[in-house]
Amino acid sequence: MMKMDVKVYEKLRKYNRIPGYEWNPDTTHILYRDVPIFLVTPQEMDAAIRLEDLDVIREHKDCPLLILTDKKRVLAVDPQGYNYARYVCVIDVETARTILNRV
Repeated sequence: MMKMDVKVYEKLRKYNRIPGYEWNPDTTHILYRDVPIFLVTPQEMDAAIRLEDLDVIREHKDCPLLILTDKKRVLAVDPQGYNYARYVCVIDVETARTILNRV
């Protein structure tokens, strides 16, 4: 499992799509250290986007933030709380590119 520091610019509740990425790194953000990154199948990624329950999210519900990727898309998820009201997070475009280049 890979880990990396991630800047979160905004949290969006009940947002059933991948949020846009922040282009300006100087925008106000919260830095999360050593965020675990999980490689999932495209079907699991689609399910996570639809706010469905996933084993990887349930197993790591104590983490403040998780990154899911299917090698084409990156989704930052707050795993705490109910799946139908889960928060997805806006991260910066450079972090998303770095994740996609590393997996």
